[in-house]
Amino acid sequence: GLYIGRAAVANPFVFSEVLSGESRRIRSSSHVALDVVKQYIDLLMEDMPEKAMLGKVKQLVCRMAPKRWWWKTDVLRANRLQLVLEVLERAAGEPDAVADTSFRL
Repeated sequence: GLYIGRAAVANPFVFSEVLSGESRRIRSSSHVALDVVKQYIDLLMEDMPEKAMLGKVKQLVCRMAPKRWWWKTDVLRANRLQLVLEVLERAAGEPDAVADTSFRL
């Protein structure tokens, strides 16, 4: 039970995957991950101060998002929740939010 619970931090679909026997591959879909992060922020807003939320969101993104997603780095560098939300909106508007490292410094 404990190990599955810990897996839910990086993959919130782990329980439904165990029951169905199928995998959603959250780390292969940037847009699914973006939706999960946005929903997580909405839940945190209900009873957590912004500074604590920022740390929790960064923890989730660090565990869930592979390096190749450019928005991971931008979220981890953000010093305010508003900047995180702007990064997520910008990434959601792209057809593929995976980084092309040849164009990024």
